[in-house]
Amino acid sequence: MTRPKVTRVKTLPEPATTGDFSLFDQEEAMIAQSEEMLRKLEEVSDGVRTLMRAYRQGYREQRRLVRLSDRMQDELRRLNQRLEAEVRTREALAHRLEALAAVDELTGAATRRHFMDVAAHLADQWRHEGRSSGVIMADLDRFKTINDRFGHAAGDEALRLFVGRMSETLREDDLVGRLGGEEFAVLLPGIGAAELDEVAERLRATTAAIRMPWKGDEIRLTASFGLARFSAPGDDIDRVLSRADKALYAAKRSGRNRVAINDDSTEEAAEDI
Repeated sequence: MTRPKVTRVKTLPEPATTGDFSLFDQEEAMIAQSEEMLRKLEEVSDGVRTLMRAYRQGYREQRRLVRLSDRMQDELRRLNQRLEAEVRTREALAHRLEALAAVDELTGAATRRHFMDVAAHLADQWRHEGRSSGVIMADLDRFKTINDRFGHAAGDEALRLFVGRMSETLREDDLVGRLGGEEFAVLLPGIGAAELDEVAERLRATTAAIRMPWKGDEIRLTASFGLARFSAPGDDIDRVLSRADKALYAAKRSGRNRVAINDDSTEEAAEDI
């Protein structure tokens, strides 16, 4: 009896496993991890893009601020230049006003106020240092006649010429002041009695030599001079000017075109002239 033929059926191998997961599961896990990584990379990319946008915006804002700062600095420089120009203008105006306050516009002599300020300082030097100084009062003779005969323009020119010739004759430190009208005073720091008399005589001679052409005519000028010095212990400019003024009128009464002196020793005699 023959034995029946047995057909053997091959069985497929079991899928390989690693641990508790199959390869399929591992692939799925790897895909999921990759997707998670891609998602996170996308989040990172989004963050980077956001940072880039913020950086660009910040850069544009910084550029705008820099341009604004440049414009502001330019405007500030222009304002500073205008301010400096204004300051220079005001300083020039202040100097001009000081000059107007110190200098007589017609003759170029010191104004009465400036002359008295300088004279007060000179008096202080006399009182504290005993520095010998003198004053000359000067007055054009018959000035009213010049105005009446030739006109006030001629009188103005005579005053300018008179002050100019005196200034040329005097020392650099001497000061001519116009006290009013045709009356002038001269401060002479550090001068003795003899030298003061010599200076006054030179001024008289210089004035008497003036020949002023005027509209086809010739005007001759003369002046009278009165001298006084800081000599008494309590002398101030008012007292010295008063003595010089008395000497001036003494010269006028003596015939004009004269020099007269008045100091402590001759004050009473001058009052009697």
